Amino acid sequence: LSVVAVGRALLDREEGASDPRLKLALGDAARLGDVPDGSVDLVSLCLVLHELPGSATDDILSEAARALKPGGHLAIFEMDPASPGFLRARSNPWVFAALRSTEPYLDDYFWDVAPLLRCRLQERGLEVLGKRLIESNKHQVVVARRV
Repeated sequence: LSVVAVGRALLDREEGASDPRLKLALGDAARLGDVPDGSVDLVSLCLVLHELPGSATDDILSEAARALKPGGHLAIFEMDPASPGFLRARSNPWVFAALRSTEPYLDDYFWDVAPLLRCRLQERGLEVLGKRLIESNKHQVVVARRV
């Protein structure tokens, strides 16, 4: 099983990683370097996309699609702007202003990236298998498969 997981917190576990099958590395998610085309079973993106401009998201999704084996999966855990929790936050200008002050690319993510995520994945040969709102009532999990 070959997995690429994107998220800084995953590297913090390196010292305790005793499984010889694991290789943890710091790098650019848009340029996976030595990861061969079609060699990865799973790519996991956890709370990454809302931190980036849309163009960087496109680069990361393209790289994930390149690295995935045919039939490999992409799992995205991310904010869901259409969720009840974020709809409530957006209806309160003070709360939403506070949230936006800590997230420089939130507008890009909320208005451009998230609403078109399915299309962005399909353009890269990824079939969306499902989307699920999770218990936080503000986040989603999207799973896609490389065709």
